Amino acid sequence: MATRSAWAYTGPQSAANKASLQRSKQYTASVVARQAANRQAASLAAQQSAARKASTQGSYAGLVASINRDRAAASQAKQTRSVISSISRGSAQARQANVARQSRIEGMYDEMLKSVGRGGAFEKAGLADIEEARTTGVGEETQSMISSGTYGTTTAAGIPGKHRKIATQARLKLEDVVAQRELGVKQQKAGFLERIEDTYPDYSQLLSSLAR
Repeated sequence: MATRSAWAYTGPQSAANKASLQRSKQYTASVVARQAANRQAASLAAQQSAARKASTQGSYAGLVASINRDRAAASQAKQTRSVISSISRGSAQARQANVARQSRIEGMYDEMLKSVGRGGAFEKAGLADIEEARTTGVGEETQSMISSGTYGTTTAAGIPGKHRKIATQARLKLEDVVAQRELGVKQQKAGFLERIEDTYPDYSQLLSSLAR
């Protein structure tokens, strides 16, 4: 006698089994679909999180770079101001020193002009020497004539005139010497003033500092 398969039975119990199997398959498919959807959602969330993290990191890096650039620019500007200030102070100090030195030297030339120029100590001393020589000459010549017995009204009258003439010639020579010395001092002063040069900032140093 042939044996019939259990699934060959088409009664109520077989239909129930088929329905149960179908529901199981549907449930399994639903679970698989939910798991796939969950995995897809998790992957999308991970991608979004990575994107937000990358964006945040990029923004932070950009902010840090901007801050660093601002700091570098501020440091460069501070260094530039410091260099310019240093050069300005050095230039001002050099100018002040040059002006003070120029004033001292000009004062020395002015004192020399007062001494050797017209009406100065040199001329006054020379005139005093000439007058003393004239007076001494008159006295000595008069005394010599008296001693030799040649002194008389006529000869005595010519003695002062003779020595006045000698004194006049001496004064003319003195005036020439005074004029020459005065001219020499003036030429020296003019040469000194022509050699004066203003001191300006060293712009090569400034540009070199700015280039660094």
